[in-house]
Amino acid sequence: MKIEDEALDRIRKARARMLLKHPFFATLVMSTPYKITEEIPTAGTNMRQLLFNPNFVCGLPNDEQVMFLLAHEVMHNALLHSLRLHERNPMVWNMAADYAINPILVDSGMEFIPGGLLDDKYRELSADIIYDKLMAEIDKNGGQKPDPGNMSGDLQDPFAGDGDGDGNEDGHSGTGNMDPAGEAKLRREMQNKVAQASS
Repeated sequence: MKIEDEALDRIRKARARMLLKHPFFATLVMSTPYKITEEIPTAGTNMRQLLFNPNFVCGLPNDEQVMFLLAHEVMHNALLHSLRLHERNPMVWNMAADYAINPILVDSGMEFIPGGLLDDKYRELSADIIYDKLMAEIDKNGGQKPDPGNMSGDLQDPFAGDGDGDGNEDGHSGTGNMDPAGEAKLRREMQNKVAQASS
């Protein structure tokens, strides 16, 4: 079996299990197209589709962590992280977004992927607040950008530097130069998806 086919099979199985174990996240995942590609190192999203590197997916030890991966990426969409980037530093914003998402998934009973960003001091905080705290740390350290691996207190963050195929430093802000009408449409579509998943 080719690695791409194996990755697709693992994602399909994880999506099916999510329907039973985590219906909210599963509904969001099921409503979002996905693509297997080696153009990115791990996983990412451009709010239109979820992108997965087959080697990364197949390197996860079990379906529980594949579910975490799927939910992690779709939550960037649900929380409109790409549309909220604005003029922020993309790498630091991505870290803040990960710190905001991962506790939600862990608290829902999903199996955390070791090396991801997880810190209780950021629990229940928005990505916006976490970003400000991270930037304050950067200022305190003389402008040196944080190392995701060091800040996680674990391995290198598996989501750090995710790509979306359009050259962005952040794999979760790949909406490109979308006009305001396009952004508003995307925002409405995502809000509708979240409402449907919540019902």
